[in-house]
Amino acid sequence: AGGYGGWAQVGNRRISGRLLVLGKDRVFGFGRKQYGNTGAHPGLNAEHHLFAANAELIRPEPVEAPKARRPRRPATKVNYHWSEAVPFYVRGMLLAGDALFVAGPNDVSELVDEKPDGDVWLWAVSAADGEKLGEWSLEASPVFDGLIAANGRLYMTLKDGTVQCWHGQ
Repeated sequence: AGGYGGWAQVGNRRISGRLLVLGKDRVFGFGRKQYGNTGAHPGLNAEHHLFAANAELIRPEPVEAPKARRPRRPATKVNYHWSEAVPFYVRGMLLAGDALFVAGPNDVSELVDEKPDGDVWLWAVSAADGEKLGEWSLEASPVFDGLIAANGRLYMTLKDGTVQCWHGQ
């Protein structure tokens, strides 16, 4: 499967998403739950999920092909450890120790707003099982991929031009 018509197949067979973070043996991400090839682009309104997947894809045994053709490589599959729906659109993600931090606005239409009308969240999630460990409300949306951790602190750049430092919450 290649070209434009094959993009949905590849999205379902590989670890893919809008944001990905590589851990020791897992990949954490936020992206579409399922890629479909319906002829219409679902855009930002598609169902999304936060997930942890084994960094190694499931590779079935090769399929024997007739003598005249090359052996066909079987389709890979993603081995999810956990998958959770989140009620906001993740713009920032960071793995720090055993916690995955994710932040973003409730409404997809507010991705570009400096100060959105709706809620903006920062969540801490267990890297082991996806369980929510804590949640905090933010005044402004985070910039894309604007989270960093250093010396036991979480730093976050927001679209209103501020940088926040979180410690001990």
